Amino acid sequence: MDRIGLNVPVFVDSPLGLEITAIYSSLESYWDQEAKDLMAQGDHPLDFKGLYAVRKFQDHQKLLKIPGPAIIIAGSGMCTGGRIVDHLEQGLDDPANDIVFVGYQVQGTPGRKMIEGKIHVKATVHTLSAYSAHADRQMLVDWVHAMPEPPGEIRLVHGDADARSALAKALGMERCVVGP
Repeated sequence: MDRIGLNVPVFVDSPLGLEITAIYSSLESYWDQEAKDLMAQGDHPLDFKGLYAVRKFQDHQKLLKIPGPAIIIAGSGMCTGGRIVDHLEQGLDDPANDIVFVGYQVQGTPGRKMIEGKIHVKATVHTLSAYSAHADRQMLVDWVHAMPEPPGEIRLVHGDADARSALAKALGMERCVVGP
């Protein structure tokens, strides 16, 4: 059993996620104090007993058939493509499963439809919205206003249309383009 009390395997089934984890691992000097303390105690925060990297597609296919409980971290945040689609197809109809969305799900995507109950699933769906990797509106406004010289134009193309419009207004810039 590891430090968080789990006795189930954890699979990272995302080639891009594995690459990013390797990069983050190489930047130890920038880690927060908690991660540095764990490392000093010999407990690597990104490499622990029971953690498995799924690099090859053939291994991904084998993972789909493993029996018993497991934690599977798979990419494609909106569930529109990638390995997560296979895991969802296999696991959504099993009430013993939990699907955890970490961060925002765009309107109209399969991820958002699952959260809203527009896609019938027997698995329990959870949302951890506090873990988004994106800056919030105020952080973006502060960042732009802290620039020594404001940009000539800002194009807002990510997020819901209402949120993009609100951000454009908060930025107070004449040359703020709200895209699709």
